[in-house]
Parts: sequence; C-alpha cells; structure tokens
Amino acid sequence: MAKTRNSQKPRKSAAWFNKECRIKRREYLKAKTKHRLDRNEASIEIVRLRSKEYKKELFKAQRAHRNKLNKELLSIKSQNSKLF
Repeated sequence: MAKTRNSQKPRKSAAWFNKECRIKRREYLKAKTKHRLDRNEASIEIVRLRSKEYKKELFKAQRAHRNKLNKELLSIKSQNSKLF
C-alpha cells in the first residue's frame, strides 16, 4: 500500500506578530527548555519573567497593529468615503 503525504499549506503568522515578538518568544522557549532540564526555583522565576515579557510584547504589538488599522480606516473615511 502506498503512503500518502499530508500536504498542508504553510501557516501564515499573524499580521501583528513582529520581530520583537519572535525574539521574546525564542527567549521564553529557551528558558522553558532550560527549566525542564534543571527544575529548580531560580529557573522557575526566569520562566515566569520571560513569560511576562513575552505576553507584554504580544499585547503591545497587537495594540500597535489595531491603532495602525484604525488610523488607516479613519484616513480612508475622510479622504475617500466611497472606499470606506
């Protein structure tokens, strides 16, 4: 019996997920991996800190993206209302 390949389309990242988010995510995942190997109180605190930093960066990027979209919509509305 011939095997069939699972052909999935590559996932697109969210429009707001920028380079800073990617860096913070990498730092968080590294800390998490290190904690799995060490399992001590210091590594737990590092994971918590990295997690908070990552979440803050995500919220900041999402907020900036929403503000950018709102400004674009407002400028379209005032310049060319037919497109709006």
